[in-house]
Amino acid sequence: MDRGKALKLFCYSVKENIYPSLGDLFHIADYSEFKADSILDVLTYNAITNDSSENGTLSFGSEYNTSHPSPRTIRYRLEGLNLAEIESVLQEGTKKILHLAQKERIFQNPVLVSIDITHTPFYGKRKKYVCGTKEFKGTNYGYKYASVVVSVAGSRFTLHTVPMTQFTSNADILEELITEAQKYVTIRTVLVDRGFFNVKCIRKLEEKKVRFLMPVVKHQKKFLQSLQPPCKAHMVMGKKNDKISFTIIAVRDPGDLKTILYYATNMDISDNSLEKVINVYKKRWTVENAFKTQKLTFLAKTYSIDFVVRFFFWVFATLLYNLWVLCNLTAFCSLKLNPSAQKRPLITANLFGLIMKIMFLSTSHGAGQSHTLSSVVSSMNN
Repeated sequence: MDRGKALKLFCYSVKENIYPSLGDLFHIADYSEFKADSILDVLTYNAITNDSSENGTLSFGSEYNTSHPSPRTIRYRLEGLNLAEIESVLQEGTKKILHLAQKERIFQNPVLVSIDITHTPFYGKRKKYVCGTKEFKGTNYGYKYASVVVSVAGSRFTLHTVPMTQFTSNADILEELITEAQKYVTIRTVLVDRGFFNVKCIRKLEEKKVRFLMPVVKHQKKFLQSLQPPCKAHMVMGKKNDKISFTIIAVRDPGDLKTILYYATNMDISDNSLEKVINVYKKRWTVENAFKTQKLTFLAKTYSIDFVVRFFFWVFATLLYNLWVLCNLTAFCSLKLNPSAQKRPLITANLFGLIMKIMFLSTSHGAGQSHTLSSVVSSMNN
């Protein structure tokens, strides 16, 4: 099959295979004027164009000149969503996508995963579930999400994502994300940022029996300053009855030899390989890139302050992002290339979004045909 046609069929098959589970979230009665597909068409359009439910719905009507739900109807349906059901759909969709990715045998070996937290800004008087954040775009508040992402070139799937509140601890986040990630991959090492450098998080990583690597928050300065890089030493942290020990690796920054980098880990690293941790930790940027792509290409805007509505849009963006990664992975494999050698995507997120916008919203394409994601993925590899 022509690969251009295969790409279009891939995008169209997403509608046939992902829409049903998403549509179940809206609990639409048989007599309703607009069914779930019509609502999801508008929401897909809003996600791809990064528009809001109000403006995006109006733009959708102008561009396609077809009967569609009103902004009020879209808002009403979104406000009826259930958090537990959204989480269930996320797991179901992720399972489908990763099942297809595993057919390319990319997860045969243990993989690096990165865990991090991001947020979308919130303006106005602080509401329930809104978290304090660093100043961003003129506000110190936002809705927070934590994700675990595979840090392997060409396979940067988001394995799971969770919403956070002001009461959510980073240790709880590690528990849930690692537990979900282990359903799909064998974890070689977990990469986290300095925000997780505390007794509870390190203990949680040890309890989950995973190797970890994270920068050290300037702690016990006299001890750190006594280290002569490159070297490693044991650090003890915590209160009298709540202590934990781990390895500290001190290495010089290759870009600025005057700067010393300190990493906490439980990995067994030989003395002559200490500086390699710098390149390993650099792979944590895959989670930052995943967040950036989700926000810029697949996240619809909303003025709603409803915690559940916000999370739905984030989950929708996560699934679209994973489908884009899957599309690139299969395209790369169809050319008999090693996915791990992928430096740049063959299909950009913007191009994938453009094709999806055309194929999702076409009333004629694929009429009378049925395309499973599995069959289309196979055709792309032929």
